[in-house]
Amino acid sequence: MDNNIIDLILIFSMIISGVLALFQGFFKEFLALLGWVIAFININIFMPFLSQPLENIIVNDTLRDIIIISLIFILTLIIWRIISFPLLKIFKSTSIGYLDKLLGFLFGVARILILACIVYIYTLLPNEKEFYPEFAKNSKLLPIIEGISLLITENFEIFDIRPLNEIENFELENGENQKAK
Repeated sequence: MDNNIIDLILIFSMIISGVLALFQGFFKEFLALLGWVIAFININIFMPFLSQPLENIIVNDTLRDIIIISLIFILTLIIWRIISFPLLKIFKSTSIGYLDKLLGFLFGVARILILACIVYIYTLLPNEKEFYPEFAKNSKLLPIIEGISLLITENFEIFDIRPLNEIENFELENGENQKAK
């Protein structure tokens, strides 16, 4: 049996993530993921409001942004944890514990699969298949990831997989527009 390193890493990661999610349960894993989504939404909402008043206190833009993003992210997760704790207690009192564990395992496996698809979308998909590294060409799981990745890119506009020189508003480091050259 020909074992590919990418296939082995993906299978091992899916098993580990699935087992961890099995012990946590689907509902807890889902609430944790939802907390992260809410944290990123809060960063987009509150970042402009907090950045401007702190310009005089923290002069370095990068440092200020890192501090603000970290604070918003951590505070959101703490508040979300406080809010979700009673929900978890209510859910745990129901009698669907085994179903919750099974769905948790499937959620953990799907999480790694989606992460692999996102990595594939940004690393391999913009390239021609003949330029793929050998380990990617020989992977048995890559066709599955490729199919899901194509489905994702066709249905979600946030993924722009065109090469940088084809993107209309791409600017070079010196500020010149790529199309102007």
